[in-house]
Amino acid sequence: MKKAVFTGVLIFLTVCSSFGQAMMNRPAIREMRWSGNYELYLFLSDDSTIVLNTKDLPHIQVLLPDSRQEQLTLLPAGLDNGYVHFLQKQAGAAAVADTARKSSRPVTLWGSLHESLGGGYVHFIHCLQYALETGYLDLKSPLMKRPETHWRPRPATETWKRTRKWKYYTPDNQKNAIREYKLQLREGKAEVLAGIPEEMISFFLTTSDREYAKLEQRKNYRKKAEIDLIRLLLGSAYLGDVQISYIRTMVMKAVTQFSVFRLPAIILMDEYNAAVAMSLDERGYRVEQIVFSDDAFLDSETRLRRIQAIDNFTSGINQRNNQLFENKLKQYFGK
Repeated sequence: MKKAVFTGVLIFLTVCSSFGQAMMNRPAIREMRWSGNYELYLFLSDDSTIVLNTKDLPHIQVLLPDSRQEQLTLLPAGLDNGYVHFLQKQAGAAAVADTARKSSRPVTLWGSLHESLGGGYVHFIHCLQYALETGYLDLKSPLMKRPETHWRPRPATETWKRTRKWKYYTPDNQKNAIREYKLQLREGKAEVLAGIPEEMISFFLTTSDREYAKLEQRKNYRKKAEIDLIRLLLGSAYLGDVQISYIRTMVMKAVTQFSVFRLPAIILMDEYNAAVAMSLDERGYRVEQIVFSDDAFLDSETRLRRIQAIDNFTSGINQRNNQLFENKLKQYFGK
């Protein structure tokens, strides 16, 4: 096992050696312009233009969720250039530190990643999902495969009963994953999925193995990553040091080379007739640009009032997420 962990560290050091060459910024949005009812034009700093169909963009309710609801709020967002540069510096520092303190590495997935990602649980989720979506992190990697054995503990433990049919350290098919989800829900341990949007959970529960396979065949990597993220979180309690080291390495490789070709994340706020470009920086969600579909009819006071309301909404989401994490999720994940 020690040899495998050391191999993972060597991979991580190799990855980090190229970070200094990967400091390219994602093109910034220079201007957004609404054209008609369904087209949104994005003019980028590299002089390229992106046309988005607003029918395909997510709609967000501006009202904050009930403050009594103990669940995080996730918003569609790309990684801010400044946050990517922060991660690159963190990865370089971590690679040096790893050789000196391997034995003190946090034993949970959250603890291992939080060292480098910083931020809160939303950073943890976004970076995991991006690594899965881009294929850097593969839940069926050889390092994620469970050893084949006929050994069984006597008496049989609950962990052995639940995972004995798994070929990997996370549920490797929908039947096993949904079964594990229902068990954790019944036992009151579903905090591991706190903050995952309900529509994502619903999609996970209603997707068969055949439909899951079709997602990859159709190259719908975003939706496949949503299911893989849930599988990974459900299996996080069963990961060993080798698997945690591998996941950390691949997540850091993905996020520190955040693609300059990645499309900006745009959400629609119908209450304000607004399209909002949202990104994730070290502190949380940040509004990059706002454009109103009825901008030609707005006076300056109304426009400023809407912008302030959207900024307040984003700030409120960040504050609430941070408080919920401190109050509850930290108790579950530990350090």
